[in-house]
Amino acid sequence: MDKALNKIKDILKREIGLDADTLGDATIDKILHQRMHTCQIDNIKDYYHFIIQNSDELAALLETAVIPETWFFRDTRPFKLVADHIKQHSKQKKTCNILCIPCSTGEEPYSIAMYLLHASIAADAFNIYAVDISNRALSLAQQGVYGKNSFRNDVAKEYQKIYFEHDNGKDLLKKDIKDAISFSKMSILNESDLASLNTQFDFIFCRNLLIYFDLKTKEKAFKNLHTIMQDDGMLFIGHSEFGSVPKKLFTVCGNNKAFGLIKYSQAAEKPRKQIKTPTTSNKQIYKREFKTPKKTSALSFKALILPESNTKKRTAEKSSHKENDLLTTARALADQENLSAAESTCFEFIDKHGDTAESFFILGLINEASNHHDIAEDFFRKSIYLDPKHYNALLHLALLLKKSGDQKSAELFMKRAERINDTKTP
Repeated sequence: MDKALNKIKDILKREIGLDADTLGDATIDKILHQRMHTCQIDNIKDYYHFIIQNSDELAALLETAVIPETWFFRDTRPFKLVADHIKQHSKQKKTCNILCIPCSTGEEPYSIAMYLLHASIAADAFNIYAVDISNRALSLAQQGVYGKNSFRNDVAKEYQKIYFEHDNGKDLLKKDIKDAISFSKMSILNESDLASLNTQFDFIFCRNLLIYFDLKTKEKAFKNLHTIMQDDGMLFIGHSEFGSVPKKLFTVCGNNKAFGLIKYSQAAEKPRKQIKTPTTSNKQIYKREFKTPKKTSALSFKALILPESNTKKRTAEKSSHKENDLLTTARALADQENLSAAESTCFEFIDKHGDTAESFFILGLINEASNHHDIAEDFFRKSIYLDPKHYNALLHLALLLKKSGDQKSAELFMKRAERINDTKTP
């Protein structure tokens, strides 16, 4: 039974690059039992033999394993970068080429098209290519018919009023938006597939796909993306995927908190002029893995959170209890020394609710606990950038700077923390 299961996992990895361990046993079991029930097969060994002899069922299994979790306007900050780039190069009359891979059921590429057209950018100023390995997802995307689950935030609902027609409980995308996208089936791991696009891309959106790949498969995906990008091209990936970026291929660059990757090449060692790194520079994040810290009180996650004194109301951020649940979970996971899961949960919060001082502060604590002090320092700085009066972020940054030998900067941040504490004292 275990052999059959492992062989099926190998098939998933070979065919779509999926590292089954990233989904967890429960999800894999659910996928397999769903297909086995449909095929009226009770034994996983029999199911394995069935899929290697039946290409239609193998295709159905791969479709089921693809996870199309997406919605309109998840994050508009990268869209603004694209729009600014097109406007700044309008005199050159050069068409901007954009790729969404994977495009899932179409929400992301359609969001980009709506954003650009709404920004008064002509339809012939850009090309949007949307690709996926799922026939089902592509079919749904090309239909352009969506339910309320695709509109999860206020921005999406505003565009919904303009670019959709409501009919019988569904929202139908208008034709001019549908016509702005070129859909096709292909894999990020297939070089010949990507070469068939016959295009070098200015911007590539590949968010929250790489988390399902093992390290070797991620490296291949990054290499393939690098090959089809312009020398000054920009790649957007998910927040939790930055830890595996090959530094020989890409450098990290931030603009107004919309962090992306600039293609590195000898022909283009400097990023585009219009892309400026903000005050809270996003340092290159190298490959790393979290190691379980030694069981000492000094490395306890709770112990890392310094006393707040009278600063419980130190931030002006107002989040609902539901929003804070993910951050609470991240703290709990970190305290259990499950730092990798804690980091992923924190980035999940950011994906859903955007960057906050508290989320960056927790990421700083996670990296501090794992002795990634340079990354921790960067997150603490981001936290302070969003909330200059974040008492604990100031204290932790001061201590890190002191440890690194930057006594002068450490004293400055410590004084800022003390001033905040003084103003909170009754």
